[in-house]
Amino acid sequence: MENRTINLFYITIEEEKCEPPGFAKREPFLKKWIKRRQDRKQGKTGLPVYEVLRQFPYPGGGIRLCYCILPRTFLKEAENAKKMAKWFFCMDEAIKNAEENLQDERFTYFLANSEVINFFPFAENIPPELFEMCLWDAKRQIKDAKVSISLPDDCSSLVAEQMIGLLNPYLPRLNEVAFVGEENSVSKFLEDYLYEEYGMVMNYQKYPLKDTVWVDLTEKVSPVVSKYAKENEIYHINEGRVRKFLDTAVKNGYNNKVN
Repeated sequence: MENRTINLFYITIEEEKCEPPGFAKREPFLKKWIKRRQDRKQGKTGLPVYEVLRQFPYPGGGIRLCYCILPRTFLKEAENAKKMAKWFFCMDEAIKNAEENLQDERFTYFLANSEVINFFPFAENIPPELFEMCLWDAKRQIKDAKVSISLPDDCSSLVAEQMIGLLNPYLPRLNEVAFVGEENSVSKFLEDYLYEEYGMVMNYQKYPLKDTVWVDLTEKVSPVVSKYAKENEIYHINEGRVRKFLDTAVKNGYNNKVN
């Protein structure tokens, strides 16, 4: 299989009580004003975009991560339609400039931090490759032969097929798959697939298996189950884990400005 590089653009926001990148609090106002005028003259209307200088592997290839950091003031200004239009323009310019400087490579996916996701509907859905990346990272650390899985109650067979795609690289080495939740038509589809393809009997559990990986594609987990997972050192892969992974990569990774 040919390796595929995913170009991901991540929209995040600076941490609270953190100085905006590039604008120190002690920097004189006049100096900031001159700098902004110079940027406008040079046509620099977009936000700074950075690239993390490492790729994140997943079974089908690697993920190239670029990101921009919004200032905390964005949250207040976004309530004003005119100011929000300005932010959309800045974001569009930043993406265009970054794609030009990345040898005209287009971004494959866009994703937003949980604090700003409501303002960027085009960056809501987590692509399957990011779940694959987190599972790949988890299985390097936890080398047991079992896994727990969860799906939304009313999901389509496409979500079940996504789960199969996530598990496929590991299924030949697994000897136990536990479905967290009650039996339904979609879980039955998974159950039949595992038995027909691998001779594996999927079992149903109220809680995920201890000391292992739990791949959870549900939108919301009950607090009781979530607490159980934390207390029993279960590596819980869900939407929150993916965004936390990206936030950590942005915060700790070596990076390079690309626009």
